[in-house]
Amino acid sequence: MPPHAGSPLSRRALSLGPVTIDPPVFLAPMAGVTDPPFRALVRRYGVGLTWSEMLAAKAVVHGDSRTLAMAATDQPHEPAAAVQIEGAEPALVADAARRLAEAGAGIIDVNMGCPTRKIVGQGAGAALLTDPDRAGRIVEAVVAAVAVPVTVKMRLGWSAGDNAAPELARIAGEAGAALVTVHGRTRDQFYDGTADWAAIADVVRAVNLPVVANGDVFTPADAAALLR
Repeated sequence: MPPHAGSPLSRRALSLGPVTIDPPVFLAPMAGVTDPPFRALVRRYGVGLTWSEMLAAKAVVHGDSRTLAMAATDQPHEPAAAVQIEGAEPALVADAARRLAEAGAGIIDVNMGCPTRKIVGQGAGAALLTDPDRAGRIVEAVVAAVAVPVTVKMRLGWSAGDNAAPELARIAGEAGAALVTVHGRTRDQFYDGTADWAAIADVVRAVNLPVVANGDVFTPADAAALLR
């Protein structure tokens, strides 16, 4: 349900250029889960922004019908639809972003956190945690290609003790990203263990742009604790 009047969430709104997100609570993009019907259902309960499933930039550029249907950015319940894409080549990702923005995407998010072997093996997703130069060039290319806000989702780093996120967030911001989301796990953790919220706070202190925290938020009390 929407945050109550005394909730810290009820007193905040987040502006990314022309897009206002109120409340600043997102439904995370999840492959095989966040399709248009599911997003419509979640929006009814007051979430400020929902996201498409992660789309392969190559499939978008090649006009794959199934991939484009997953974006579905013309839904009336999504006035500022956000679409997430993954890829390893700056020009290819930028081309996909341009096509999606022209089709109605209100926000383009670049995935730098997906841990799956298929994505990482192509140099995309969490592999970009280990290649900050390429990551920065991807963000720069996407920002230059679209007029809508560009955001980035990442993890803390590749493995335990590797806190690459603050530096990668700084690079993303300098390249023009409007916001970064940080999942409080490393790539090697996949979805095991516990999200390290304190490490996400390190990213907040490192950059001068909005940081969205992700990981282990199961209840309203979890969300309030994470904000604190």
